[in-house]
Amino acid sequence: MALTRRDSHNPWISSWGAFQKYLAYYLRSDLFRKAMNNNAVMTLRCSLNEQIFSYLDLLLPPLDEQISIGDFLFLIHRKIELNQRLNAELEGLAKLLYDYWFVQYDFPLSPAQAAALRKPHLTGHPYRSSGGPMVFHEQLKREIPISSLISSPFSMNTSPRT
Repeated sequence: MALTRRDSHNPWISSWGAFQKYLAYYLRSDLFRKAMNNNAVMTLRCSLNEQIFSYLDLLLPPLDEQISIGDFLFLIHRKIELNQRLNAELEGLAKLLYDYWFVQYDFPLSPAQAAALRKPHLTGHPYRSSGGPMVFHEQLKREIPISSLISSPFSMNTSPRT
C-alpha cells in the first residue's frame, strides 16, 4: 500500500494517512513485534536502522477500517482500565469489611444477637462497639465474641430464590 497524504486537518490522522489510534495498537501487536525481532540486528544491543526499517511491511487497511478498529480497541482499553479501578475499589471495600467484621468484631448485630444481649434496639449496630460480650481466646491471644451469640454463616437461613 502506498502511503499518501490524506486529511491534514484531522489531528488523529497522520500526514501519510494512518489513524493514530490504529497505529498505536498495531505497533504494540504481536505481528509487528515478530516482524521487528526478525529484522533487527543483534550486536551488544538490538539495533534497527533505516535500511532494516524499510523492509518492514505495515498492514494499513483503508482509513475508515483503521478508524473503526482504532476506536474499538481504544474503547475496550478504557473499559479494561475502568474495570481495574472498580476492582481496586471493591478490593479496598472487602478489606475494610474484613477488618471490621473479623479483626475488630464490629459486624452488624442480627435481631437474634440483639435479643440475646437483651437490647433489641441494637439490631444492625456494630457488635463490639455496642457492648457485645467478648471473651479472651487462649490460642488466638485476643478477645473474641462469645460464641453462643455468633452463628455460623452456614447455619443462616438461606432459602433459594424462586
